Amino acid sequence: MLFKKCRDCHLKHQFHTNTSAFYCLAILLEHRSTLHRIMVVCVYNSPLTNQKTFLHDFDRVPSSLPVYNGSTILAGDFNVNNRQENANYRQLQKLTNYYGFTQYVTSATHRDGKTLDHIYVNRPVEDAVVCVHPVHYSDHFHVQMAIPMQQFFQQLQ
Repeated sequence: MLFKKCRDCHLKHQFHTNTSAFYCLAILLEHRSTLHRIMVVCVYNSPLTNQKTFLHDFDRVPSSLPVYNGSTILAGDFNVNNRQENANYRQLQKLTNYYGFTQYVTSATHRDGKTLDHIYVNRPVEDAVVCVHPVHYSDHFHVQMAIPMQQFFQQLQ
């Protein structure tokens, strides 16, 4: 996860959790003057993990995050293909919808045509741009979401 330097934001808090199924790192960014916050949660689910175990453990992530009034972004390699209607995808969709998240990645993120890398946000993000680019060093593509931070923080007011 890479962030462009934002002169008005600073790292407020970070924590991580590892379960038997996946890895998770969360950081809390805070706007210096308005004190609006954004929680960014990075997820890595190994392709070797049992998907039912991952989904069971992933259900606890939103409730384990520090309580605050702000936006949350869930992003990373979920290794659940949202281009294939199956029980695992429907369960992930049910979980993210329950917590109010919207998926922003709509194209394939893997060279086999699968969408395994996801970005979810629990509040609408106007003018967000999601780009997916193949890279030579991985079977997964580079996924990027650009959010105009100044405008995003104004939306929260």
